[in-house]
Amino acid sequence: MKRILFTLLAVVTMAVFIERSTRNQFVVVNKSGKVLRTLTIEISGQSYNFENIKPGGETRAFFRISGNEGSFLVRGELDDGSPIDDACGYVVWEEIGKMFTITIAADGSTDCKSN
Repeated sequence: MKRILFTLLAVVTMAVFIERSTRNQFVVVNKSGKVLRTLTIEISGQSYNFENIKPGGETRAFFRISGNEGSFLVRGELDDGSPIDDACGYVVWEEIGKMFTITIAADGSTDCKSN
């Protein structure tokens, strides 16, 4: 019985590890010097909504690419009312387990880098 439980635990652990390591992830870094009041990131038909990201703060989420490719559509508003409306980055379906960093600047522009 212990052997079956150990094997089952090992299989579940390996499945979770494989599933997590094959998902792409993005992290949003707020370098605007202002609170990000609202922020929506759209990628491959999926939307991720965030609120009240403090200056210097960050948030992250996992995503998958459906279809062949996609770019990050970044929309939101800074605490002073300045809009954020930009697109950045490029992801293709073959990329798995990648980390993308989306940096929000003081003027509301974005910069994307993949690691």
